[in-house]
Parts: sequence; C-alpha cells; structure tokens
Amino acid sequence: MNTLAYDLTSSEVSAGLLSGQKFSFAVSELSRNSEKLFGLVQGLLAEAGLKPNQLDRVITFSGPGSFSGIRAGLAAAIAFQQSTECQIVVFPSLLLPCSGKDFGDCTTYCRANREEVFIGKYSIGDSSQGFHKIEKLSEIEVMANEYFETNYSQLPSLFNLDDMSSENKLKAAFKLSALDAAPDMQVSISMKDAPPQPLYIKPVNAKTLAERGLAS
Repeated sequence: MNTLAYDLTSSEVSAGLLSGQKFSFAVSELSRNSEKLFGLVQGLLAEAGLKPNQLDRVITFSGPGSFSGIRAGLAAAIAFQQSTECQIVVFPSLLLPCSGKDFGDCTTYCRANREEVFIGKYSIGDSSQGFHKIEKLSEIEVMANEYFETNYSQLPSLFNLDDMSSENKLKAAFKLSALDAAPDMQVSISMKDAPPQPLYIKPVNAKTLAERGLAS
C-alpha cells in the first residue's frame, strides 16, 4: 500500500510517503502553499519510483493550526483525489500524540496564542486483544492559559502536540491510519459522494501493524 501524508498547518510544509514498509520524508521551511507541497511530493514519489496514480491513500489534517494552511491542505486533498482517485483521510491534529500511548485516557493540547490553548480529550482502549480503539471524549476546546495551568498541567497523561517534530507527526498519522480505529477519521472515497462523515473501522491487529513496519 502506498500512503502519502502531509501537513500544512504548522510553520513549515512537510510530506511523508509510506510505500510498503519504507518511509521517506521531506520538509520545507518556506511559505505554506500547495505549490511547495506538490514539489515535495514529486520528489518523494520520484525517489520511490512511483507515479501519483499509484497512491492508495492520502492523509491530511483538519487542525488546529494555520487557517490558510488547513484550507490549502484540504484543497490539495481534493486535487489529489480528483487526479488519482485515491482514498482521502482527514485527522484532527490533536489526535496525533495519542499514537504513542498504549491505553487509558489521553489529553492533548497545543498553543492557540499567548493566552489560550486548544485541548483534545481521548480514551485509548486496552491493547491486550492486539489492537487499540480510540474514542473521543469531548469536542476540541479552547481554554485560557491560566485555567489550563491550574487544572490540566499536572495530568499524568498530558501530551503537547507542539513538542512533536514534523516527521513524527506524519509517522503518527501513518500509524493511526493503519489502525483504522481513530475518532474523526473522515474518509471520502469519491468526491461525488456526500461530504465525509466520521468513520469507525474494525482495527487492524498488532501482527498486521508490525508487518506494515508501524509497530511501536
């Protein structure tokens, strides 16, 4: 399976390609726009000896993050789907830190500005059966820094999205996509279909995850 993931929501443009078990990564600190993204993607595909129509799945993010970056990322996803007919997956960015946690409640956050943070709350099912199942506990919240520091900063399972590198964000997206068990995993097979709705798919077991080179 050939899967492309990219991120235009942060301060740099990044893209990753997972072809079988081989992962490749490219990043640019220049302006966030689809033209720069497509240049990175062309380089990754050329390195892997692939053509765009050989992509099976494309992953992008719905934020929080740069509004213009989110908009450009979703527009690029539409372009990929129309030209290659690949599957499109859209993840909320705050879900990404959950990929590194085994089970239990998980609170993730990132800075919105100097005075506020975005908060995401998730629950990861016990992996004793060989897979994870992630459930969303609430909608993403915007919270004042002072309230956050008082009530959340000491939580044992608190993960900062801002601490993740661009490369690790994309690796997390590949892992969550392979699990097919994440909340708000929006999948659209065809642009002729209705707007994508959250989709919950039977999780992939740990053996399959290891075969894809994504086991933690």
